[in-house]
Amino acid sequence: MHFKKAEQQIQALKDQGVLLHPMGNLNSIGEISRELLTLGAIVEQPQKAELLTLFIEAAMYAIDNQLSLLSERLIAKWGGAPKVLFLNHFQNYSVPSPTSLTGQLLEKIARFDITLQYAAATAPGANWVVPIAKEQILHLNPDCIIIVTENKKALQHEIQTDKSLCDVVAVKNDHIIFLDEATQHSPSQYSVLAYHDLIEALARLL
Repeated sequence: MHFKKAEQQIQALKDQGVLLHPMGNLNSIGEISRELLTLGAIVEQPQKAELLTLFIEAAMYAIDNQLSLLSERLIAKWGGAPKVLFLNHFQNYSVPSPTSLTGQLLEKIARFDITLQYAAATAPGANWVVPIAKEQILHLNPDCIIIVTENKKALQHEIQTDKSLCDVVAVKNDHIIFLDEATQHSPSQYSVLAYHDLIEALARLL
């Protein structure tokens, strides 16, 4: 139903003579940068688009360096790499697939992340998210859980009172970190902020 409504809206714009640009998949920083250059050319602002892509590249490089230093400190403090699980929560829990934009960012913290291994083993070839049950979260038993949700307050209370999760190490040690849903799921230049917030979440384990 929503797809049909979107098709109608697109057709209405075409009927009004509005120039439309069909965007491809934006599942990596490289794809986002290429799309920005294309849009810059369309609106006759190629220099601004190029500057934006250069900023993205420089920012990602700086965060990579931050992660490198942080990783050594984390491993020294924990006596090894803490296990980190990244969860989406809407009506139920899910994890990002390796081919999603979030999955690409999680690959950068592969020393700590246990999310992508679960997703690849459970649903190889998934394009967006992979469902995960509470029993599986308990089985994975992460040291830290990073959660993206639209309703932090309600979910925080649910986790604290959920007996099925009370034995998870991350829950017992209060290593539950919530990140902004809009930032994490925005396939745009703001993906730099998504990566930054992900690294800041790891830093809270120090």
